[in-house]
Amino acid sequence: MAVAGFSLPDQSNFTFFIQDLMLPYGKLENQEYWVFPFQEKTDSPFVRLQPHYVCNENTLPKEVVEKLKLANSHSYWDYAHKKPILSTQERFVNDVEKIKFWIQEGRIEKMMISSVREEELRENFSIAQVLDSLRRAYPSAYISYISTPYTGTWIGATPEVLLNCIHQHGETVSLAGTQSQLFEQDWGEKEKKEQDIVSRFIEEEMSHVVQGAIQREGPVTITVGELRHLQTRFSFDLCNLPTSEEVFQLALRLHPTPAVGVYPKHALQMLYQAEQHERLYYAGFMGPVCKEEARLFVNLRCMQLIQNKAYIYSGAGITADSDPHAEWIETENKALSIRMAFGR
Repeated sequence: MAVAGFSLPDQSNFTFFIQDLMLPYGKLENQEYWVFPFQEKTDSPFVRLQPHYVCNENTLPKEVVEKLKLANSHSYWDYAHKKPILSTQERFVNDVEKIKFWIQEGRIEKMMISSVREEELRENFSIAQVLDSLRRAYPSAYISYISTPYTGTWIGATPEVLLNCIHQHGETVSLAGTQSQLFEQDWGEKEKKEQDIVSRFIEEEMSHVVQGAIQREGPVTITVGELRHLQTRFSFDLCNLPTSEEVFQLALRLHPTPAVGVYPKHALQMLYQAEQHERLYYAGFMGPVCKEEARLFVNLRCMQLIQNKAYIYSGAGITADSDPHAEWIETENKALSIRMAFGR
């Protein structure tokens, strides 16, 4: 079976989409679950899970319940490819310095660089317990679980909406600028600059496809667990009820925003030069899509399960004012938000 489980922001219940890979290809009530990678490649394809069953946590098939209760190398889809390259502070700091040099040269304005950390799973590691812990710790986040033979197994708790389309109404957010909740302080120029770049990008992209006015609210400070972020919300109306293909094209116009990529967007190749590891589904997008509603979220604060290890991905936005050591600490704080969910 291929399984996608999710809990929408400010909802306590989980919904599970289940596709039985032994049954004929088909859809259930025109519902899908999309899992799009950061960069579409052979080993990280765009997956459209088309469920035969849609359940909540109380009506799951027995074999899925067992899969979620106790994870081991035989009970979830292992990722068949090599394990990711782990990040070190020295390498990360050097990469930030390189990015700052590119910014000083005027080649880019901002880039988000990511890191990968490894954690060994305990013998009694339970996916169900982790999902429940994340739901309780981060009520305003999108909590996700995806396990397929094409993606491997991922768990995440993201605060970032890529695109909400409900009937003919659309919404997206600019989420950029991070501080620790432990040290209350005014937002600095570095965080304000990050927020401005991402917001500018969204307005530029949406102006090409939205004929009416684009409403803008913010930036405001939001809190997700131990971290504070700057967020600006954008809303707009579409002329017609979009098809799933039109929703997909709209999502691709936004993805990746400078919050997780690079600005300007055409300089993405420079990001691939800066990072040693493959992002795979980290900073891609995922979510449920049906005829009249699409809820797509950026896959942040996430971990990939491979055998008895969890690989935790987190990132930091780099501008001309970035302190490389402070950016490394930011990625540690973001990784901690996932590590805490399984008792580390």
